[in-house]
This record gives sequence, C-alpha cells and structure tokens, in this order.
Amino acid sequence: MVRIVFTASNTTIGKIIRWITTGKCSHTFIQLPLPPFNGDFAIQAAFPKVEIVPVSKARHHIVEEYACGFETDNGFAEIQYLIGEWYDFRGLGIFGGIKIIWKLFKKKVKAPWQNAKAQFCSELVARFFMECKLPNTRDWIPERITPEDLRKYCANNIGTFTQWT
Repeated sequence: MVRIVFTASNTTIGKIIRWITTGKCSHTFIQLPLPPFNGDFAIQAAFPKVEIVPVSKARHHIVEEYACGFETDNGFAEIQYLIGEWYDFRGLGIFGGIKIIWKLFKKKVKAPWQNAKAQFCSELVARFFMECKLPNTRDWIPERITPEDLRKYCANNIGTFTQWT
C-alpha cells in the first residue's frame, strides 16, 4: 500500500519550515512496499538528495499519514528520474526568504528562478500527485507547494486518500 507521510522534525530547519508555513508538518515523503526487498521504503527529497531509503530512516515525529486510493504507476514513472538529484538548497533559501517577506510584510514576491531537477520534499510529492492526475492538481506550481499544503489537500480529498492511523 502506497502512503503519503507527513512529519514534524524538532530540528531548527523543521521548526523554521513550520513557522514560515504556519503548518503542523515540515516534511513529507512517499512510503511504498518494494516486494523484492521484503519491506517498505521511503522516496523522499531530504539532505542531500532525492533518495529511496528504508522507511525506518524516514518515519519520525509523524503528524499524519494517508493511504493512496488511486493508481500510482504514472506518478512513480514521473518521479523516478529524480532519484539521485540534489535537494533544492538554493530554492529553499529563496522560497524561505520569499515566505518570510510575505509573512512579515504581507508582500507577494515571485521566485526569481526554478530548477526542474533539484527538489523539495513537497515538490517531489506534488509532482507525483500531478502525474497521477489527482483532482485540482493540474494548475499547481510544484516549487510553491509546502508540506502543509499537501497535508491539507490529502485531508480534504477523502475518497482519494484514507487517513492511516
């Protein structure tokens, strides 16, 4: 069963992400079974790159998780080429700076550049959702989606997702 998992790290960066996004979570990843290896694994964009790791390395401080009630093959086909790509450090700084400016001054600022290969955790999952053709995702800009945006999307689309407890 494929799941989308949301976590809230107690690290400084995790706290900053939650403060900027005013969210409950600071990280998200895709959990999936890999039968040849007899276990569940996580596909995630985390320092330093997009990788597949044993799920035990990713599951910590879980806020919520949702089982995917839709066909996921197209989504995995879309994100497989991103495995091994770098985490989007430059984008994190820019996105964080833009969000802080907006939060403090309520001023909208556009991102000056985007990198289609370097990924945030939420950007990776957003691309996965978009390629799975989920409702209301066609016009998303993955670079601007936060873990909290995705958590709310999952919570509001019961039928497509089932909250896992």
